[in-house]
Amino acid sequence: MYFQYETPRLLLKVLHTDATEKVLEFYEENKAQFEPYELTRPKNFYTLKYQNASLAYEYDQILKQKGLRLWIFPKEDPEQIIGCISFSNIAKGPFQSAIFGYKMHHSYQRQGYCYEACKKALSIIFNDYHLHRIEAKILPENVPSIKLIEKLGFQFEGIEYECAQVNHVFRDHYRFSLLQPNFSEKNYDNPLY
Repeated sequence: MYFQYETPRLLLKVLHTDATEKVLEFYEENKAQFEPYELTRPKNFYTLKYQNASLAYEYDQILKQKGLRLWIFPKEDPEQIIGCISFSNIAKGPFQSAIFGYKMHHSYQRQGYCYEACKKALSIIFNDYHLHRIEAKILPENVPSIKLIEKLGFQFEGIEYECAQVNHVFRDHYRFSLLQPNFSEKNYDNPLY
């Protein structure tokens, strides 16, 4: 497992609690953009205390290979967070799956950065974590996200009715999946799980 990866224009990094202020700044700058599509957040989400605890928890999950969040930085400004990609609920054994999510700073959207970062992250999760199936759940009105997920090769599977709370209301989500094309049964016997 590595804690930093590169693409032609980007750095993808695992962060720890020393990045709490930068992470909070990223969320505050994009609050209006993210809130309509995000799962219901706790009241203290936009606090240093919450973000610090969240980063500590995520770091622990990464070490246990139960989750992975990669923060996105442009190479020309390697201290500026412009997005993140997450794989949560990583299930090993007979499932070999995870839930996929991503966010991009409003001023860096529609420039191919999210696609570039997601392609790299999917390669990492398939090749380094040996997963077979990645799922994404997207609100039907989130057309830019649907276009991105389809461009990444995900297939529409159907509707999950009232599957998650968004702004305190259970909402239907479209479910998409991407399967590793070269998955081998030998991955199932990996001693890491």
